[in-house]
Amino acid sequence: MRLFYAIDPDASARTVASDAMRALQPTVSAKWAEPAGLHVTLVFLGEVEVAAMPGLEAVAAAVARRHRPFRVQLSKAGVFGEPPRVLWLGLTGELRPLEGLQADLGEALRVEAEAGGYRPHLTLARARGRKGDAALTAGALALEALASAPFEVTAFTLYQSEGGRYVALARHPLAGARAG
Repeated sequence: MRLFYAIDPDASARTVASDAMRALQPTVSAKWAEPAGLHVTLVFLGEVEVAAMPGLEAVAAAVARRHRPFRVQLSKAGVFGEPPRVLWLGLTGELRPLEGLQADLGEALRVEAEAGGYRPHLTLARARGRKGDAALTAGALALEALASAPFEVTAFTLYQSEGGRYVALARHPLAGARAG
């Protein structure tokens, strides 16, 4: 199973991102994310054996109990790669608690830290070809002023990636958050 942990934007932020994608689709030929699958990855686990799930989930639950809810908002569109291969929306707001959660979860699960450090983002589109696409940069510039309202992160979710679809397997409320 291909697994990862992520936080989910609230409905309002998801609508902002979906509207931005819809506005750019006529001018940017790319592989667009499914609005229902929009997320901000915390830790990518890759292929995991089913037998390892209980241990992973125990670790994730313990990490969730150590962190309080925090507020972020979508902002700062950009691209990854040269030439550009990924169009994304970044986050602003209470980033230290988010980064602390990501680092704690990665360390507890013994996942190697990302080269260049953690860059929280929500992927909107990927270039269709391996050579990237300059139109993604134009898309990022078009979204320069885009921002969602702040939303509260009260949990993180374990997802399974199945051929481009993401299936929620478990949700971990942060300390002080109501289970939902």
